[in-house]
Amino acid sequence: MAKNRYTLEERVQVVKEHLENGKSFSEIANSYNLSTQLVRTWVKKYREMGLAGLEDRRGKRTAEQIPRTPHVRCCTRFTSVPY
Repeated sequence: MAKNRYTLEERVQVVKEHLENGKSFSEIANSYNLSTQLVRTWVKKYREMGLAGLEDRRGKRTAEQIPRTPHVRCCTRFTSVPY
């Protein structure tokens, strides 16, 4: 799985391997040919925001994105008001 972009399904599979099977970050990273830090980051984002945290949001404009948290939703509302 060594590539620059990963599908949502691939990310979920990696995260569930840690959460459901109790495998360590390094075990998962070795089996999927990923960095340990990437696995750790995906698990952290999943715990904080659920599936929305694993979405690939690179290259998307903030105004076009659906807010992932109530805090972001609030901030986006104030910055997108036309004057």
